[in-house]
Amino acid sequence: MRKNRKFFLPAILLWVLALGFWAYYVYTKPHESTKNLNADLTINADELYKQYSGNETEADKKYLNKIIKVEGKISEIKINGTVQIFVLETQSAGGINCQMSSSEIIKKTGVEKGATVSIKGRCTGFLMDVNLIDCVVEQ
Repeated sequence: MRKNRKFFLPAILLWVLALGFWAYYVYTKPHESTKNLNADLTINADELYKQYSGNETEADKKYLNKIIKVEGKISEIKINGTVQIFVLETQSAGGINCQMSSSEIIKKTGVEKGATVSIKGRCTGFLMDVNLIDCVVEQ
């Protein structure tokens, strides 16, 4: 019985230590930007919204967690602290919310409300609007 205890406690401590190192690595890992990644596909903002509002499950199979390039007209620019969001308008009631990457600065892109742009980002799904994160404006 004591022999098992001698090996059991160090094994648990080693496992906890390894788990701690892994958690630290994941926590400090730099955020991956979509700037240097190729888009999996390109689509118009109106078409993307129509596909999500028509059948969310099928649209998730095509777009969820993929890098997509969306082309459309900016209807609104929201700035909430350090978070900057472009909203691309669609023919429908909703839109495409594009949360800009922290490295993107609206003033440097020269993009204004009403401009037609191509924005590349990672699709996170549909919640009244289609949401993209880590977005960058494609010139």
